[in-house]
Amino acid sequence: SWATSQGSFAATAFAAVPFWLVAFLGVLFTLGIPSLFMLIWFGLFGFVIADQRLSAWRALRNTARIGRGHRVLIAAVGLPLLIVNAIVAVPLGSGVLALVVVSAPLLLLTTGVSMAVGAHLYLRLRDSA
Repeated sequence: SWATSQGSFAATAFAAVPFWLVAFLGVLFTLGIPSLFMLIWFGLFGFVIADQRLSAWRALRNTARIGRGHRVLIAAVGLPLLIVNAIVAVPLGSGVLALVVVSAPLLLLTTGVSMAVGAHLYLRLRDSA
């Protein structure tokens, strides 16, 4: 229903803002090492919120629980996707129209693939937890 989807959006936004703020600050001030650990521990929180309709903090806790024992798998799947998306996104800030025209559709493709892979990974880990 509409009310349920609004609650899910609020929970996602409430979890996403501090999550990405901390990830960005970690990259900015500590060369990204803490951010990588945080992404591995809590990166699937959006799938938990969408699937289980939990509050932000409960979703973050459940994400950590679901990933327990599978951190290497999450890193092995997630980090290459993060790197590919970052490489494809770099030309967007170049100011060269030809690069932007090529990069934008590619980024739509790579982020879509990343979301599908993330959803599949979440479902596999959820079912094994």
